[in-house]
Amino acid sequence: MTIILLIVDTSASMAQKTYLGTSYLDVARNIIDALQKQRMKDVATRGYDRFFLITTEEYPACIKSGWRESSAVLHEQLKRLRPRGRGSISDAFMNALKFINVHRAQTGWSCFICGCVCMCTFYLSILLASNMRKKF
Repeated sequence: MTIILLIVDTSASMAQKTYLGTSYLDVARNIIDALQKQRMKDVATRGYDRFFLITTEEYPACIKSGWRESSAVLHEQLKRLRPRGRGSISDAFMNALKFINVHRAQTGWSCFICGCVCMCTFYLSILLASNMRKKF
């Protein structure tokens, strides 16, 4: 099972338009849709991926889709995302790591972000979608 954790910046700056006329948030949605469709095409990973969607909103509103929900819930939550307010990427990233740590503790998964090599069948990928141009 692969856990793909998606962090999407939903701050007001994501409403900016690209040169194509779409907003940065629309670009992030399209990337996530393409990623999920590509993972579904692969026979080896079909049905084994779990997606977790977190935004830059304050806790607990930042959790949009957990890894136990279906892909239909993920798509519905992606459609509902709206750019508003001020969000902190660093806070969203810390929330994501906290949830991964809770999941690790609940499941007995001992290789937190590939910290050690053991007989572990879980993998973790983090995708961050933002329009930030500077380091946080």
